[in-house]
Amino acid sequence: MLGETAPTSSLVTLVTVTLEKQTQEFMRRFEASVRHHPEIEECYLMTGAADYVLKVTSEDTKAYEALHSTVLSRLPGVARITSSIALRNVAMTGEPGR
Repeated sequence: MLGETAPTSSLVTLVTVTLEKQTQEFMRRFEASVRHHPEIEECYLMTGAADYVLKVTSEDTKAYEALHSTVLSRLPGVARITSSIALRNVAMTGEPGR
């Protein structure tokens, strides 16, 4: 719904990931691993500076820090991670591709 915000206990973080190499094997291994972590709600292959953008949810910043150190930084082939925490949801259509 437009302008709807996530529950206060849900922290949304957009994470950009750059791989060590942009080979099919590195991408395949990374993508396969991402699918095993339900905290990673969305994953997009990108053009531009980063190889992937992930949408990650966690309970709070402490939980995100734990996820960063135990999951994100251990994904195969990761060279760099940059995290941006969402302050609030401004708009959401609810329908992908709309």
